[in-house]
Amino acid sequence: MKLDITKLTAGSIIANASMTLQGCAIRVRTWGWKAILDMSKTNHIIIACKAPEGILYGMEMIPPKIHRIDLNEIQNICWQYTDSRIASDTNFQLAANDFLWKAYAAGIRYDWLGILEFLGWPHDNAKKYYCSEMYQAMLLKIGVPHPVEWDKKCSPADLQKYYKRV
Repeated sequence: MKLDITKLTAGSIIANASMTLQGCAIRVRTWGWKAILDMSKTNHIIIACKAPEGILYGMEMIPPKIHRIDLNEIQNICWQYTDSRIASDTNFQLAANDFLWKAYAAGIRYDWLGILEFLGWPHDNAKKYYCSEMYQAMLLKIGVPHPVEWDKKCSPADLQKYYKRV
């Protein structure tokens, strides 16, 4: 899929798939073993944010910490989505943008324990995020209810199922 930047705003998500160890593990945990190599099944999301000069970037949670990336660098895109409440409300967009830039400035660390918890092991670190945890934290902070019945094991693949982009 080709990314349509014109449909993105601060708080939009771009979902992609990768062949990393954690990417394959997330696909197996969510979709089953037959999806381990299926690059149409997402295992990662990036959240769009807008710089002061108006340029859209992506905030991505990858080890060791949050990164700002050029949206044109994203590979293996599965789908993109903007929650209708965020798309229609400038205040939500500004709040999402503020949350993301503050997280970036703080250098929020990647949550390896959260990934292990998602895979079934105990313990999580509430001060660190993996990609969909960051999206959940952003939604909570700006006051937009979760788009899915979210538990601590919600993954990008769960979002893909919810948004019917399977």
